[in-house]
Amino acid sequence: MRILNFGINDITDAQDGLPEYLKYFSEWIEAQGHDGLFINVRPCMADKPIEEMKVSKNIDQVLINIPNFFEKCDVEVLKYIDMFRAGSATVEWKPDLVIMHDWMFAPVVKAMDLEVPVIYFNHLFYKGLDNVIGGQSPISIELEGYGMHECADYVFTNSHAIADEIAKVYPQLANKVYPIQLGVNKNKYKPCPNLKSDVILFLGRLAEQKGIGNFLDEVKENKEAIKKAGLRVVVAGAGDELQRVVNSHYDGDIEYIHVVKGDKKMKTLRDAKYMVFPSLYEPWGLSLGEGLSCGKICIVSPAGGHREQVKNNKNGRIANPGQYISSILEFEKNPGFQKKLSLQATKRARDISEHFKELGGLFHDLLGVKKTISGRS
Repeated sequence: MRILNFGINDITDAQDGLPEYLKYFSEWIEAQGHDGLFINVRPCMADKPIEEMKVSKNIDQVLINIPNFFEKCDVEVLKYIDMFRAGSATVEWKPDLVIMHDWMFAPVVKAMDLEVPVIYFNHLFYKGLDNVIGGQSPISIELEGYGMHECADYVFTNSHAIADEIAKVYPQLANKVYPIQLGVNKNKYKPCPNLKSDVILFLGRLAEQKGIGNFLDEVKENKEAIKKAGLRVVVAGAGDELQRVVNSHYDGDIEYIHVVKGDKKMKTLRDAKYMVFPSLYEPWGLSLGEGLSCGKICIVSPAGGHREQVKNNKNGRIANPGQYISSILEFEKNPGFQKKLSLQATKRARDISEHFKELGGLFHDLLGVKKTISGRS
């Protein structure tokens, strides 16, 4: 099968999040004996050349750097596809399957007018109320605006919570949505519980979505109690709320260590005892999956996919905003319970191999059905 795959960012130098998943995904596609073209797009501040790379035998990969990303994405990607087709050894290069990892590529797929199945991997959907703490999400992705409801034959999403939201908000997609949870590489994120540590870690994007502002307020309110318990709060990441985090650092409320990747990220994980994920909305937490795999005691909000990754008081704690620090102070009084949570966190963490096993089943079951992006059969 020849696959045309669209993703965001550079999967050849992946360290975290979606780029890391896309790297695993490309390796899995090749392992199944498929070939194709993987087009990765990276928003950038200035014009840079297209970076073509042959990192595997059967899959061509290209990284297109695009300034003014939201205005020029479809134009630049279509321009490259035309160029690739013109230089292809195949008389008429056509894919058998199109996969999109971002809704931004819907206009590209529509413009190509291919009579092949289209799968949309929905990694980021924030719309309905059930997936959001405190009301409507500030980010409202209108799939109709990008033609997704006309474009996708199947929608794969990270959790049952998000699948339910898509089906509720967009009924026309209800019978096309398939929840398939992600996973982490448990061979990479090995158990390192470190129950003698004094570190409460926030690791992730410093954005409103991640609840960092509310968490910092809670830390400030409990500053003396945290100190009395012999604990300290460490924040790692970057994003729109960076200045607020830096202010908290200089106020002595937290320690800020900026972005951590590779070996430094692994050391940061090893050094922590607790991890806090106060997201206001969350499809499926990759950093949470990594923390669980490492045996960290994770305290999470009840948003979205969190409820599918953490079973309350079994392998972590589901807490409402304002209860994260109090939960940790409660755990500090019960070392036996800490050990239980840590062991169960590692045991219940989902490995990336489970994700791809399910994905293989969906490919087998669904792609035998001849559907096209325009509904022709």
